[in-house]
Amino acid sequence: MEGLYGRKQIFVNQREITRDNVVDVIAAASTVHDENATQITYLYNFYRGQQDILGRKKVYHDEINNKVVENRANEIVTFKVGYLVGEEVQYISASNEKNVNANVIRLNDFMEYNSRATTDVELIEWCMIAGVGYEMVLPVADAAERAECPFELVVLDPREAFVIRSNDVAHKVLCGVTFAEYTAPDSVVVGKTRTARIYRVYTPTRVFTVDDGKVTAEEPNLIGRIPLVEYPANSARLGVFEPVVSLLNSINTIDSNRLDGIEQFIQSLLVLVNAELDDGENAQSIREKGMIILKSLGENRADVKIIAEELNQQQTQTLKDDLYNAVLTICSMPSRNSNDSGSNGIAIVYRDGWSAAETAAKASEAMYKKSDRELRKVMFSIINGATDMDIKLSDVVCKFTRRSYENIETKSQTLISMLNNDKIDPRYAYTACGLFVDPEEAYTAGMEYYNSTHKTAEDAASEEGDAGTQPTGEYIRGYYRQPADE
Repeated sequence: MEGLYGRKQIFVNQREITRDNVVDVIAAASTVHDENATQITYLYNFYRGQQDILGRKKVYHDEINNKVVENRANEIVTFKVGYLVGEEVQYISASNEKNVNANVIRLNDFMEYNSRATTDVELIEWCMIAGVGYEMVLPVADAAERAECPFELVVLDPREAFVIRSNDVAHKVLCGVTFAEYTAPDSVVVGKTRTARIYRVYTPTRVFTVDDGKVTAEEPNLIGRIPLVEYPANSARLGVFEPVVSLLNSINTIDSNRLDGIEQFIQSLLVLVNAELDDGENAQSIREKGMIILKSLGENRADVKIIAEELNQQQTQTLKDDLYNAVLTICSMPSRNSNDSGSNGIAIVYRDGWSAAETAAKASEAMYKKSDRELRKVMFSIINGATDMDIKLSDVVCKFTRRSYENIETKSQTLISMLNNDKIDPRYAYTACGLFVDPEEAYTAGMEYYNSTHKTAEDAASEEGDAGTQPTGEYIRGYYRQPADE
């Protein structure tokens, strides 16, 4: 497909979406969105295995036309999604205040109620395929369900949702739009039908319903924010395998041609030299029998030859490997074909491309966190209005738990070294070592345990009763660790 350069953003000249201009704005925006949707459909089908090679036609030997799909696009997306959100994203407290910690714990319970791990996988999968994803937060209408969780999360198909921005410097989001298509009677030809759309347009203050080019409903937006949030995969809104579609098509072509070459070699042409066939013999009967008896013509000796030129498989494999390595490099994918078994540890991380994969994942994290901040604004508006909680944006930090288990020994040694330094605050040591998903929670729990098993020198001396008696136990940074009971 031509023109795969990322999804276009939708800009309008308006500063506010109102009942008077919403129909014209939607009409203009839909033109750009439909172009994006066409590209997304192509990328989504490509990811599923419906790739260009399936439509190839051969001019010569069209009876031998193998169509092989080596679905590397699916491999790339699956790896990227699993690597980024294979471990659930968590909200952690940005403060050590008890009420803030309690609110964050309750917030995580709400997210668990909404199956956050599943919705994040679905959302990131769309981002990696299409270059953009959309998630929506809506208040729960049912009172019984609202007692469990006041909001619900919905991941939208990016072909049926978009946001419209102003064309000023800030590119402020003016509204979020979802739509559905249905069949309507044709207004010109009696008995014919056509495809019409019904749009839901969410602005910070109003919600409009535009049905087949007319505003059919308008209601206030009680949330006070646009509930639809856009998650771009990157600034260009490129799908993760989109830059290498041509390379992936070339790999499919090579695989298909290799099978064609093998099949054509097996079905090589049989040439008779200076020979005639028995009466009734023809090409079809020779094929069926698998053997022929020749008669020489005069003094010329009869002979049978096969026209065959086998494809050089070694050179073909070299070309394919080169294309595949280019795909891995461009997509920041680790290699699985290293023949060097002598290296280990950090050498493997850098040599086999894992460091590039980690760098790309960190960039994806940054894009996710920016959009997640907008999502939290909507969630907190609903939560604070429907519960007794008073949670603020500054109370919460979005934390990825990916690969927190790696290099545990190094991280542990870093923590111990920092804790043994009197000039470093233990709270900072817990945060800087990278060993814990929630450093604040780990620090609080650690100090509670420490205080329950250690006593100050003064407390220990007081319990001994005699002023000159030294307390027993191990002295650690002003505390005595009590010996275990024997």
